[in-house]
Amino acid sequence: MSYKSYSQLGVKDDAYKVHILQTKEEKEQAIMTNYVVCVDVFAEWCAPCKKIEPLYQKLSMELQEKNLCVFYKEDIDSNLTQNLKSVPTFLIYKGRLLYKKVEGANLEEVRNILLECIAEGRKNLEDSRTGPKNHNAPNAIRQERPIPPEDLSNLNTPQIETSKIFIPHNTKSSGYSKLY
Repeated sequence: MSYKSYSQLGVKDDAYKVHILQTKEEKEQAIMTNYVVCVDVFAEWCAPCKKIEPLYQKLSMELQEKNLCVFYKEDIDSNLTQNLKSVPTFLIYKGRLLYKKVEGANLEEVRNILLECIAEGRKNLEDSRTGPKNHNAPNAIRQERPIPPEDLSNLNTPQIETSKIFIPHNTKSSGYSKLY
């Protein structure tokens, strides 16, 4: 297999390089705002990471779609992701959750997983616009997306005043229950 430089792939002056995540907040924001997120965890000293970088770039140019599928890189030394055994490792998030982890420079497997996720994302997007085609089919149930933490404060939930809760409690000294 021969590896190509950015200019051989048609990328001029690294203008379309995959963004490197710097903070946990930046990573969380990317995961919360996109249906599929692919993160290439790499190391500067890793030879396989350097060899697949142009191929990962090409894959990102081929499959990236705003709010559906986006690509990022993450330096393992930034400690944004814990418990990784090897580099490169590809973390694929789908619907805000870690969906798959691919260890090693297996971009073909990553590509196949991403194509499957993108197809599912497009179908969900179409179903959300038009509704499922067959309401009796078992596949017609739409998956609910989890509520992001910042939206939990907007829920109208009943408030319970805890200062007037009576909890039966026997004390040996008085024999009476206490009001807490």
